[in-house]
Amino acid sequence: MESGLGCTEKCLVCGDRLDPLGNHSIFCDGDTWAIVHTYLKHNVKDFLVAVAAGSGESVSNIVLEAKGQLVTNKRPGDVAGIDNGRAFAVDVFITRVSSATNRGKSVDKVIDDADAVKRAHYEQECKDSDVLFFTFGMDAEGRLGSQAEDTIRHFTNHLQGDQVTRDIFRRYWTRRIVVGFLARQMQLVLNRQERRSPRYSRIADLVARRDCGASAMPGGRLGGSNRGTRRHVSVAGLMQQTSGHAVS
Repeated sequence: MESGLGCTEKCLVCGDRLDPLGNHSIFCDGDTWAIVHTYLKHNVKDFLVAVAAGSGESVSNIVLEAKGQLVTNKRPGDVAGIDNGRAFAVDVFITRVSSATNRGKSVDKVIDDADAVKRAHYEQECKDSDVLFFTFGMDAEGRLGSQAEDTIRHFTNHLQGDQVTRDIFRRYWTRRIVVGFLARQMQLVLNRQERRSPRYSRIADLVARRDCGASAMPGGRLGGSNRGTRRHVSVAGLMQQTSGHAVS
């Protein structure tokens, strides 16, 4: 159960705090975030594999979860490889700006704070082991962090060809990663809803959303439909203006 802005109740599944907007209850089922993180990790790997194919071997050996990169044998990143002869690691993470613990923060602030935690944990050890360390943070709302954009730009600059070609490649993969992540996340949410509620129907949900949108259109409803609403309002206003000019 959730309360108002001062929500103190905890989730019965994971024990985390609930939020008044219901974001936590929508996503929390124990596995959703792990699956979404894995999907984003694979997307980043696919991007780096594409870079390696067009970089003239300056980027190579792209693998997931490489071990033994650090002296301490820790795994500093989710995706690893070789960048001009040096090992590198990319740590992928996801934030939730709408969670109760992030209330009042901007999405950039939430991503930057999470990024700072990652860097504090791994960056110095990577330097000591001569490993290039990159982060790739993204919020559940679909916002890439500035560090993720820097990571994409860094590796895109290894591509052969002119700058126009590299810019097209960078924009394509940025959109592909974001759109693919959001689509996968929404599919998981819909699947979860169907499992939790036998009466749930995607069609009924879409109809409910359309009805809410119709009532918010200018002029309200017209016979239960919003079709022609904007035209109806504009024509009525035009007739009033015309009649006013005629009287004057």
